[in-house]
Amino acid sequence: MAIRRYLSVAIAAIIFITTAGLTACGGGANSGGGTPPPPPVTITISGNPLTVNAAGQVQLTATASGGNGNLAVTWSASPNVGSFSPASGTSVVYTAPADAAMTQSPEQITVTGTASSGKQSSSSTVDVTVDRTITLSLAPGSIVPNSEIYSDFGAMVPVWYSCVGCEVGDTVNSTSSFGGVVQGTLQNGFANPWQILYNWFGQLDIPGSVSTWVTGQDGAKSNTLWLTFDGSQNMAVEDSSSGEIYYSYSGDSVQNPGNILKYKQDGTADGSLIGSVPGIAVDGTTHDVVFVQAGGADIVITNPDSNNAFGAFSPNNSHYLGVSAADGLGCATEPESDVVTCFDLPTQQVFVSTPYVNLPGIPSGSQPLPVKVMDSSDVVVYGRGDSTLRWYTVSSSGTSATAAGTLTLSQLTPANAAYWNQYPVTGGWEIAEANGILGIMGQVVNADGTVSQKLALVDNTNQTLMQYADLPPGTIHITADPVHNGILAEYVDFSGATPITRFARIDVNTGSVTTLSATSALFPGVGFLVTNDGSYIAVFAGGKADFIPYQ
Repeated sequence: MAIRRYLSVAIAAIIFITTAGLTACGGGANSGGGTPPPPPVTITISGNPLTVNAAGQVQLTATASGGNGNLAVTWSASPNVGSFSPASGTSVVYTAPADAAMTQSPEQITVTGTASSGKQSSSSTVDVTVDRTITLSLAPGSIVPNSEIYSDFGAMVPVWYSCVGCEVGDTVNSTSSFGGVVQGTLQNGFANPWQILYNWFGQLDIPGSVSTWVTGQDGAKSNTLWLTFDGSQNMAVEDSSSGEIYYSYSGDSVQNPGNILKYKQDGTADGSLIGSVPGIAVDGTTHDVVFVQAGGADIVITNPDSNNAFGAFSPNNSHYLGVSAADGLGCATEPESDVVTCFDLPTQQVFVSTPYVNLPGIPSGSQPLPVKVMDSSDVVVYGRGDSTLRWYTVSSSGTSATAAGTLTLSQLTPANAAYWNQYPVTGGWEIAEANGILGIMGQVVNADGTVSQKLALVDNTNQTLMQYADLPPGTIHITADPVHNGILAEYVDFSGATPITRFARIDVNTGSVTTLSATSALFPGVGFLVTNDGSYIAVFAGGKADFIPYQ
């Protein structure tokens, strides 16, 4: 019995030890003196922003861990569009596809980041939304200048647009300052540039604006382009001796037909006169207000004291546009017939035969438009059709005239037949005078078809060209600024959310251009001047006046 107990104990001990040894040996064989298995690979990715326009960029960041610590991160997109820079790494930039590579808009793109370590890998995704980009622009040479349309009464003005990213079925939207939205759809076969034909049913001095943009069926929307419509003449003048200011306002409806509004130098309203549009002048000597009646056939001289028209005549049954007066002499231009008519102001009577003279030697096709009466006998007129200034001497009775000199302004583009075929507009040519220097605003058609504007500075006494100055793009009108020895230009700034009117002064001696800090919310200003004392810039539009301190 004792022997059996011993054997049992011995066997049990051996089995225990052996089992323990096997257990120990098993653990030792698995480690073999090496490292434990690596943890699983994980990755998270983030992107900013996750909604971009076509060709936009997304900053992608990956946070990866696990594996043996030697992690590589690669990137892919589904659908396989766009690109990554660099192609791999924890921080890359994804550039979304351009419009041409997109199959729909908005395009949903799944970006995948994959972290790898040896045979282990893990992936994570983010979704990037790419909106189609629609960029609307004016085709070069579509209008004069590229942000301003000068339209005759009821004129049909074609404007050419180009669009990047437009597709068949997109909607073109256009709304005017008179209200309402006009829409059209881009049809099969459309190609850049394409045209919108604007019919501006307004008098020459009714200002207006048009905003145009494109929307897609997919919700994409283009930028908005602004255009302004304006008359061909500056519709505000100031009596050089009394300081009375006159603004020709043609009204905004049949119920409100408009008239000539009067203001004092400080901007205080001062009543009105009968009549309006499309050209206006005031004689600082006689204080007579001269204007061209609606339709252009009648030249009217109005007595501002009695508010009665005391002179009205139709010397040539012509369509007059430009008008000027000084020292008892008045002149009006008719560009379509190459006629400039001058007359003696004090002798006018209501609806009777009036002595007048048509200035001699004006060539056919010269299209005289802006005119400046310097004094009781000297007149200068600019022909937009041949880019030529012409000086005349008119007799004291206003019944005869002789040519007194010419000067061709070669850098200003003539408004000849070829010009009109491409740019069917009536405005953009004006004359202002400051301290004996004439400033002539004209159009320049550049080699690439774009249009810019220049101001020719001319010594009136010597009839010589001093220099040219570049005007701000989209200059609407110019006016004399003798107190500051300049010519002031008015233009609309479209860079902000809402267009505003700005001003630039051109020094008549040096041609240097200085942008003023003064601005006006009225745009476009159909009437515009600097008060005689140089204190205010006055802007007129839509029957309203804005007098801004000169600064």
